[in-house]
Amino acid sequence: MTIIVNKILLIATRQIGDVLLVTPLLRSLRKAYPKAIIDILVYENKGEILVGNPDYDNLITITEHPN
Repeated sequence: MTIIVNKILLIATRQIGDVLLVTPLLRSLRKAYPKAIIDILVYENKGEILVGNPDYDNLITITEHPN
């Protein structure tokens, strides 16, 4: 049975180091699912570290609210 994956949403809403650590996962997802749309959700002040990374399609940012 073949599984077709069209869309992937990766959620990385922790600290900047955690966002950085998902970059190998992005690469693996892109290799495994080259035709899928890969989006990543991060806090707005953490997404700049991913700018220019070719392994995702859309960077979605949300506002971080203090606890």
